[in-house]
Amino acid sequence: RIWWKIYLAGVLLTLGIETLQFFLKRGIFDLDDMFNNTIGTMIGYGCFAVIMLIISIIKEKQKYLKRTIILQLPLFVVLVFFAVIFVTYAKQDLGNLSIAYITKVDKNDFTVDTEQKYSTSQTSLAVYKTKQYSREETAQFAEKFFNAIGDIMDKSRTDLYDETAFYYSVEGFSLWMDYRGGTYRFVDFDTTNADPIVKTESAATEDEIKSVLVQYGIKLPDGVKFSNDGDGKYTFKAKKIITNGRMYDGTFSCRYYENGKMGNIQGDILRCEYDKEVSLISEQDAFKRIEEGKFKVYSNDDKLTIKIGQVTLRYMIDTKGCYQPIYVFDAEINGERSEISIPAIK
Repeated sequence: RIWWKIYLAGVLLTLGIETLQFFLKRGIFDLDDMFNNTIGTMIGYGCFAVIMLIISIIKEKQKYLKRTIILQLPLFVVLVFFAVIFVTYAKQDLGNLSIAYITKVDKNDFTVDTEQKYSTSQTSLAVYKTKQYSREETAQFAEKFFNAIGDIMDKSRTDLYDETAFYYSVEGFSLWMDYRGGTYRFVDFDTTNADPIVKTESAATEDEIKSVLVQYGIKLPDGVKFSNDGDGKYTFKAKKIITNGRMYDGTFSCRYYENGKMGNIQGDILRCEYDKEVSLISEQDAFKRIEEGKFKVYSNDDKLTIKIGQVTLRYMIDTKGCYQPIYVFDAEINGERSEISIPAIK
């Protein structure tokens, strides 16, 4: 019943878990976990204090009131903190990008060099809105997709997650769909894992592939560029195609087999609506952010030697479904080819 002993126990228990994860290589030593679990211990003890207060009132002892109120401060602070986060986020015009850095890379941990000269001009570009699908809409899409190939959805096997919905058909087909943008994946295991093996069809024409896709209920926008990538894989690329007031961007790929079926379908062409015009930082400003350590990088190495190459302007979906421009730099990190992306909006 002594608050500081409980707090200390929470800290030490979490420290023990994190230390074990570090030495046993079953995870990483995470300071976020240390902080969050300690706060959780404080809030949990606050709940215990409320129960003790209720018991004392029932027994007409009227004890613990002031102490109980004080012990709710961690919960109150957390609620205020999250309220500020949600209100601030709600007021943002645009969402957050997964490529945005959270903490700067320490300048002592990396060196960066380039032989390129980057533009210093600042331009403007459009931001688009992508469709945000509800769970009900993804289910309707999956049901329509399965019906198009003569199957029905097995609703008992549906798995719904925060960003993606997974659906299965009675015949065993699987389709998963992202809520943001409606990108999707389809796999026909009967074809890809067939015994005897079904061979891929590597000599199909663009019209043939499109006619097969129609049987799956799929119609691609006009203007996509077709390519035969070999081994039965065919790709359609939409590079900022504007038609009927909409912009289509992304890639659609599929693998076609000699049995006339698609073993895999990956639909990553986004349909976007114009939102607004925004000002961009220059290429040179984006490179400067890399020099300052304001970038996100995935590497297990303690020291990074980074050589930056050419830069391209691309688009990326943020957490609010806005399709916004980013700079993507070709990079060589410790001798391995990679990319470093920087948000382009000023």
